[in-house]
Parts: sequence; structure tokens; C-alpha cells
Amino acid sequence: MNFNPEAIVALETLKAQAQVAASIGNSSNALIVPSETAGLFGAIGSVAKVLENIKPTPSQTSENSS
Repeated sequence: MNFNPEAIVALETLKAQAQVAASIGNSSNALIVPSETAGLFGAIGSVAKVLENIKPTPSQTSENSS
């Protein structure tokens, strides 16, 4: 019987992935975040930094109200 080494590696990889998925599924504190969501959070963080940089300083605010 002739075995394909790549097929054996692929099968073992799938078995390992199934074990990881089962562990995550049985965990009470696992959080799965899709990569698209992570990118969205990064964009929100960038916008927050920009808004922080354009916010008037206290000295600018007192000058404008005088």
C-alpha cells in the first residue's frame, strides 16, 4: 500500500483543527472576532486619534470665548 505524505499531513492538520474548534466551542470564555471586525476597530481607533488631535486646547477655548 502506497501512502501520499502530503495527504497524511493534510489529514493530521484537519484532525488538529477539529480538536482546536472543539476546545473553543467548549470554552466558557472564548471570543472569536472576525478579521473584518478587527480592521473596523483599527479604523475607529485612527479616527479617534485624529479627533483627539484637532480638539481645541483649553487655552484656545478661553481665547475664543473672550
